[in-house]
Amino acid sequence: MNIARLFDDTIPKALLAHPKEARAVDRVFDLAVHGVGTWRLDCRASVPSCERQPLDRAVSDVCIGCSANDFETLIADPSNNAMKLYFSGRLVIDGDIESALKLAKVFALVEDGLA
Repeated sequence: MNIARLFDDTIPKALLAHPKEARAVDRVFDLAVHGVGTWRLDCRASVPSCERQPLDRAVSDVCIGCSANDFETLIADPSNNAMKLYFSGRLVIDGDIESALKLAKVFALVEDGLA
């Protein structure tokens, strides 16, 4: 999986294709995939977006960080792997955990781009 392409291209296109569904998530996520990059995924904006940005808890509802390998594990099966990674300390969540769980709704919009 090309994680940078996912966040730089696939997710932004999905947000533009499904703005109503993205806005329904109503959260701002900061994501850090170590060794790959950091992104802000804004589902609260009138035009939802995903852009390379530094992490900023003053702006986001939640910051989520992990390694590239752990991100691929997470995406492969979010419902089973998220808690395993979190409780093993390999998925770091700073902020509202309920907000972090809503990230799955965004990934559902781009499911075809995750293969």
